[in-house]
Amino acid sequence: MEKIMLTYFAPFGEMNTNSSEEVAKLIDFENVDKIRLEVKYQKDFQTIKSKVFENKYDLILMLGQARGREAISLESRATNLNNYRAKDMDEYYPNEEIYPNSSHYLYTNLDLQSIINEVNETSITISKNAGSYLCNFVYYCCLKELNIPSLFIHLPSFIGQDDDKRIPKLEISEMVRIINKIIRIFSAEEDND
Repeated sequence: MEKIMLTYFAPFGEMNTNSSEEVAKLIDFENVDKIRLEVKYQKDFQTIKSKVFENKYDLILMLGQARGREAISLESRATNLNNYRAKDMDEYYPNEEIYPNSSHYLYTNLDLQSIINEVNETSITISKNAGSYLCNFVYYCCLKELNIPSLFIHLPSFIGQDDDKRIPKLEISEMVRIINKIIRIFSAEEDND
């Protein structure tokens, strides 16, 4: 059975909740260590790195919220670019490039189409846009520095998170069911749903 690190983010900006945190609270596997990230450039990847040095992980799964997405998005790549206008929870603005003179894109080595086929749900897709904020930042850093298969998964907003009817939303229970299926794929556990 593979040992998995599952990261998720605290609420940030004007939001009091984060779908990644709400989903992570309901994930319960013996082989999964859940790590809460604080939406801080100078701390979040260091947190991941220190946990990697303390434990031997076979896989890093990262959850984040992408407000406005209609489906759960498996991110195929991270971009060597930060949004220099979006400050983090410490009011920090990063440099434009994450790693100077590094590849513009880094790709996960996981077979995302196989994951989608095995999950067999309509509300999951492959994305090429991990954004330009902390989600993309920690993903790029993991792909660049850690020799562990990694995947970032963006979750939509959840039903009841806010009153904005223009923003697509999914039920938390649906997102939990799909993330559980993904974890079971890598854990080689039977799907009892």
